[in-house]
Amino acid sequence: MGKSIAAKAIASRVGLAQRRIATRTGLVRTGFAGFWFHVAAGSGSFQPDITGIAHVFATGAGAGGGPPGIKGGGGGAAGYVAVPISKLSTITYSVSSGGAAGADGGDTTVIIDGCTYIAKGGAAAGAGGQALGFDINHPGGDSASAGTDGGSAGSIAGSQQGGGGAGGFVDYSMPGSNGGIGNHFTSAAGNGGAGNNAGAGSNGGNGAGGGAGTTTGGNGGVGYLAIYFTQNF
Repeated sequence: MGKSIAAKAIASRVGLAQRRIATRTGLVRTGFAGFWFHVAAGSGSFQPDITGIAHVFATGAGAGGGPPGIKGGGGGAAGYVAVPISKLSTITYSVSSGGAAGADGGDTTVIIDGCTYIAKGGAAAGAGGQALGFDINHPGGDSASAGTDGGSAGSIAGSQQGGGGAGGFVDYSMPGSNGGIGNHFTSAAGNGGAGNNAGAGSNGGNGAGGGAGTTTGGNGGVGYLAIYFTQNF
């Protein structure tokens, strides 16, 4: 069984290799306590008031499908980064709504102690988003394509393509993630919307693109942010 996503990123950092926080089985190492923070389509700022690590999982919003056209919207990217934090650290975040028919999906942005991480939304022209500044980038799927380690593509109807799936981390687990981090913000909810050759395309799940339709396109899914905090004590 391979290392967790947390262990992969942290082991490469000088002075942090000994902090192997989680395994693929979701067990927390002795000396740490953890808790989750979740938000969809909102913004704010807070201080976790702990010394430890913030494990940031972010997904950009999906784009809306074309009205009309052959392209479904692109899926939002998923990014992961492990950030050391102190009791004085501040986390500022903005999680966008999905794109309306024919519009790009918005970005999910996280700023921790002045460092910025952006999970880009999908494009209405059909391109999936990219995650910028993260340790790991799982791009969203292009129109009618699956997201990287995330949601599946929307189905095609005639010339009307489905939306791209959201990027995700469905193969990785963290404590309390019910077997896969994807259960927090991708999995089935991150699938692209279906194309419709006789009307409106279907809406995408969280972070995924909407399908194209002959009359209107479907809406893209909203972005998502999940942060797992591990505290040393």
